[in-house]
Amino acid sequence: MRLFLFGTLMDRDLLGLVLGRGLDDSTWRPAMKRGVRRNCVRGEGYPILVPCAGEAVDGMVVDGLAGTDLQRVLFFTEEEYRLEPIDVDTDEGSEGVNVFVPKGRRADSGEPWSLRTWQILEKPMVLLAAEEHMSLFGRMSAREAAARWGDVKEQAFRQYLGQMASAARRMAAE
Repeated sequence: MRLFLFGTLMDRDLLGLVLGRGLDDSTWRPAMKRGVRRNCVRGEGYPILVPCAGEAVDGMVVDGLAGTDLQRVLFFTEEEYRLEPIDVDTDEGSEGVNVFVPKGRRADSGEPWSLRTWQILEKPMVLLAAEEHMSLFGRMSAREAAARWGDVKEQAFRQYLGQMASAARRMAAE
C-alpha cells in the first residue's frame, strides 16, 4: 500500500518508531497534494488538510506498507482516522495513493503547520510518548491505549523536562 504522509509521520524517526522498523530511502518519494493547505488542529501539535483552491501541500509517498504497518499506524492515531484514496503529484506524474483522514471533524486553528517547527518544539516529547504508547501495541486495543494517551503525554513531558534539567546541570558544571 502507498500512503501520502503530510504531517508528523513525515518525520522518519517517528514513523520508524510507530512501524517498529526503519524504512529505506527507496520507499520514500516527495509528493504534492493540490487544492489544500496544511493547518494546525486547534490545541494539538499535528495538522489537517483544509480545502483551499490555488494552494498545495508537500508531503511524502511511502510505498510498500504491509497490513501490520497499517495496524500500527491506526493504533498510533487512536483509530480516529480512516484511509481515503486521493491523487497526488509526484515526479512520475499524478498517482493514486491513500491518506489518513479524520473520522470526525477537527477544529482548524487557521494557523499553518510546519514539520520543521514541530521537530524543534514538539518532536522530543512526542517520541517519548509514542515509544510508550507503541509499547502497548498487541497488549491492548487502540481504544484502551487511547484512553491512556493523556497520561502517556504527561509522563513524556515530565521525562523530557527531567532530561532538559539534567542537560542544563551538566552544562552549568562545565
